[in-house]
Amino acid sequence: MTDGTTTRRQLFKAAEHREGSSTGLGIIRYDVITGQTIQVLSLYYDSRLSNRDMFTEICKIILGEIAAEEQALIEYAGGRYKNHWKDHHKPRLLIVGKRYIEHRFGEVKALATDATERKNSIITDI
Repeated sequence: MTDGTTTRRQLFKAAEHREGSSTGLGIIRYDVITGQTIQVLSLYYDSRLSNRDMFTEICKIILGEIAAEEQALIEYAGGRYKNHWKDHHKPRLLIVGKRYIEHRFGEVKALATDATERKNSIITDI
């Protein structure tokens, strides 16, 4: 920020799972200092969301989780999006597309897969 204050950052990981006509979304929020998980979202949608709808949903959810003065860094595993979709959310959301790697994104991907199997959503603060 230009007024000398520091913007507080939040760190998230997101992954999706589409199965048949449903979609699961996993989001994990981490403590920026300790790296520990502080929130888990395993969300179920009873329709197959398009890439654009999935991207929009992730942005909407995370914007609802952070304070107005905060900025979120989101590592989005395997999701397909167009770079210009990100522009609308700058500077509040910094979205980085990542190739899915099991040891980095396995936990968040499992949340997405579990949501499609359960057919309901769970949000837990830790």
